Amino acid sequence: MILTVFTNCKDWFEDEYYTLEKRPYTGTEIKTNGYFYSYENSEGVYDNTGISVLVFYKDGTSIHFGTRGNNVDVENDVFKENPLWLKNNKNLWGIFNIDNDTIRIEGLNSDGRVRAYMYTEIVIIKNDTTICLIRVQSSTGKAATTPYIKNTTYHFKQFSPKPDSTNVFIK
Repeated sequence: MILTVFTNCKDWFEDEYYTLEKRPYTGTEIKTNGYFYSYENSEGVYDNTGISVLVFYKDGTSIHFGTRGNNVDVENDVFKENPLWLKNNKNLWGIFNIDNDTIRIEGLNSDGRVRAYMYTEIVIIKNDTTICLIRVQSSTGKAATTPYIKNTTYHFKQFSPKPDSTNVFIK
């Protein structure tokens, strides 16, 4: 009987699927030889103060993470000292597509749950080194199913070598 219940409830345990198509980024709208960062306060669901980082790769994947505290050295404390944290955390990885001046990023957020839910971030490109995250929309299952406004400006910093973009979460 327990096996029957778990078989019928497998959707409770399966992560949602990406709807964006992963495709190589060959454009020039944004720079990809480093990362975008913001020290602004994030308001809304995540209510976090600290640095937020977006990394875009030519293969169409992205990393988005925030850290608590403004004194975190992203390049040493995160990229160099914790590469496995980046590689093994499905909540950080996403797929992005660019259409004109808009970046759409899809990612997963397990938020402590068994199943990870999809979220979409809408980012406006101001120029190739400045972008603005304006909206986050979550799919079903999370409190923020309606969009909330972020208005967080990110600036580009050239950095090499970036963390490797290969991961087990995005094929």
